[in-house]
Amino acid sequence: MASRPPRLAEWLLHRLTSGPRREAIIGDLHEQFGRRRSAVWYWQHAITTILVGDAMKQRFLWLVVPTVVTAALTVTLSHYFMPARYQSEALVLVVPQMVPETYVRATTNTHIENRLQIITQQILSRTRLQRIIQDFGLYPELSKTTALEDVVERMRSSIRVQIVNGESFRVSFIADDARMAMRVTERLTSLFIEENLRDREVLAEGTNQFLTSQIEDVRRQIVEKEAQLHGLRATTSGELSQADVLPYEVLKDNYKALLQKQLDARVGANLERRQIGQQFKIVDPPRLPEAPVGPSKAAVNVGGSLAGLAFGVMMIGVTTRKKKQAEASHV
Repeated sequence: MASRPPRLAEWLLHRLTSGPRREAIIGDLHEQFGRRRSAVWYWQHAITTILVGDAMKQRFLWLVVPTVVTAALTVTLSHYFMPARYQSEALVLVVPQMVPETYVRATTNTHIENRLQIITQQILSRTRLQRIIQDFGLYPELSKTTALEDVVERMRSSIRVQIVNGESFRVSFIADDARMAMRVTERLTSLFIEENLRDREVLAEGTNQFLTSQIEDVRRQIVEKEAQLHGLRATTSGELSQADVLPYEVLKDNYKALLQKQLDARVGANLERRQIGQQFKIVDPPRLPEAPVGPSKAAVNVGGSLAGLAFGVMMIGVTTRKKKQAEASHV
């Protein structure tokens, strides 16, 4: 049996209790302990005295009230001023040309990274995004107080285009409404497919037109060269030097090569029109998001609760210090 009460229990009693009856209560506990009570008994009664004491009740209120109030405020404010954000995404596969290049050369051999960057810049242009904003009625409140350029930039920052590997890429959009996120992602994905087809057709047609103009130019040079050679034959009894004949032969070879390239270009353009050239194909279509991607309201609420708890601890320190100063002045 210990000769004196546990020192830690005594220290807690003197620190965490107050009031005119504090010394009397501590004295009673000492007296009971002196009658062969155990240290466990002393601890039980010391803790009970601390918990039911007025000082501890006040400390408990200083901890609970600010914590509950700030938690309620953060929950309310996060509900109204931090709307949930939903993300919908689609996976698009880059399908290579269906006809082997040994038969028909591809219209363009641009890498998917460069090709996708060009198309992305076209789709994220102000004109395109403004049309989508108007069609879907996006950002109605923001549009009332913010310039159109800022609204477009808000949408642009909510769009993500990410290459998964060399054969596919993801398109995603984040919105305050889950269904709106899915619908806008569907529109963006269709724009990528349409823009790819349109650009490849334009490129194929442009190549064909360029080759046609080149062929006409070479044909004109051939006609002029034939007329020149015909005049030379008349003055040289039909004999021509190699220097005169060689440019003519080169022009004819160029003409044949251009005709072959024009044929390949026409076949390539036909492939693009029939949509059997390289194209984008949706593998995973946009889905309705089941859960928001942010913001983390739980983290905000926990932060608010911790702030309230910190405020309560601070107030406990302030009130305790004032009480000790008041007791010291009375002494």
